[in-house]
Amino acid sequence: MNLEKLRNKMKNGFWGNLTLNILSFIYGFAVIIRRLLYETGFFKKLSLPAKVICFGNISTGGTGKTSTIILAATELKKAGFNVAIIMRGYKRKNKKRKIVILHKDRVFSPEEAGDEALMLYDILKDLSIPIIVSSDRYKAGKTAIKEFKSKIILMDDGYQYFRLKRNKNILLINAATDFQNERILPIGNLRENKSGIKRADLIILTHCERDNEKKLEAIKHSIRKISPKTAIIESKHVPRFFINALTLEKISLDRVKGKAVAVSAIGDPSSFEENLKSLGLNIYQIWRFPDHHRFTDAEFKTMEKTRNKASLITTCKDFSRFPKNWSELIKKNVYILFVEIVFLGDGHKIFLNRIIEKGKRT
Repeated sequence: MNLEKLRNKMKNGFWGNLTLNILSFIYGFAVIIRRLLYETGFFKKLSLPAKVICFGNISTGGTGKTSTIILAATELKKAGFNVAIIMRGYKRKNKKRKIVILHKDRVFSPEEAGDEALMLYDILKDLSIPIIVSSDRYKAGKTAIKEFKSKIILMDDGYQYFRLKRNKNILLINAATDFQNERILPIGNLRENKSGIKRADLIILTHCERDNEKKLEAIKHSIRKISPKTAIIESKHVPRFFINALTLEKISLDRVKGKAVAVSAIGDPSSFEENLKSLGLNIYQIWRFPDHHRFTDAEFKTMEKTRNKASLITTCKDFSRFPKNWSELIKKNVYILFVEIVFLGDGHKIFLNRIIEKGKRT
């Protein structure tokens, strides 16, 4: 039984529900204490001689953070800024604090880097944007500055990483979730109390294509009650093209038709599946695995036996976690859906202003 199923089972019983509520209180209280220890100076905050922009969530699950960082890194590089990305490398096979550098001029082990870092590297390598992986984001930032003379550091998933000072906090909230009624882990999906919204310099509502205007206004109203002056912009995720997993060739969306099998192990699988349906594909099977799951040979053999020649479609993140010999198990018709974040209204202009402006060091 995976953790999500266990949690749902506990919610349905009195004692299980009570246990989850107690654990949520303890977890939320611990996050508050930890934050206060840094804010009061009991724990020392560290600063880097570069602009640090943090991208993060206050909830678990897919918010589209990776797509946003890709856009930010691309725009900054095009504008002439020397930019680097630092991240912890979730579930990588390595000592967490060890530094791994992903760059076209460096040799690195994919297993030691982690799947998310590898995906970012594959997408951004033509722009020569370094990805520095370490649970110690301060050391990762120092490495980026020393090795690549980086002037702007984009910190992935660092909203609750209080040790490193940052110039800007960009918070992403998935508009397709029931955010107004969300609660703290483990009974809910919040990483901290909603008051944490106050630390954001910009809030991006993602997956707005899945909501009506009434619900979006309700979410914005709940945010403004907590942080009335923080700018809020809306965005949607738009499929751009497929990638042939065997050849890595880009393929237009209209070239993949008919039956399809959706395979994912991400925080918000329904968004991925809805994108496929919006393209007119007949979703023949849906395979959902826990977030960050590493696929096995046995799973791929089962998929191959049951997909009945349907196209197998996955996400960029999930493809980086395929077994090494996956192409021997599934011979053809395997595609990766590439999705891009698109801002609505004047959101793109506001976003660029936040990441490019000099700002004050906090």
